[in-house]
Amino acid sequence: MTDDQIDALTAQTIRLIRSADSVRHRLATLDQLGPTEVRAVSRIGQAGQVTPKMLATALEMTTGAVTAILDRLETAGLLRRLPNPADRRSTLIELTAEGKTVSDRMYVEFNQVVASVTKFLDGDNIGTVTEFLEQAADAMYTHASTDRDGNPLS
Repeated sequence: MTDDQIDALTAQTIRLIRSADSVRHRLATLDQLGPTEVRAVSRIGQAGQVTPKMLATALEMTTGAVTAILDRLETAGLLRRLPNPADRRSTLIELTAEGKTVSDRMYVEFNQVVASVTKFLDGDNIGTVTEFLEQAADAMYTHASTDRDGNPLS
């Protein structure tokens, strides 16, 4: 692969990330939520149940900031806090039925957008694109968890 091809692929990957953020912002606006609240609903929906600390890590936020988000989402009727049977000092967070509806709607909309642009791909090409996206995401997560010298961040 040439440098120009890598540059073009990098530019389109960045464009994809920004476009996904735009879709998330649109969904937030339609559901009268903030973009970070949409990310929280999505993460909780994916996991089923999380602790506030787990959510803070996933959202790359402090637990204090996540508490404020959880308060807003609970007030909106999108989530509930439950006692954590594994740790009485902690709580578990899960979506309510209304929260699941919001989470599911987000997934359906992203799925529809992806489906609309994959019509021209055959099975082999979809597999290649999926493999690329999986490897790119794994590499980015790995890169994000290391310092500039490649040492793991604590």
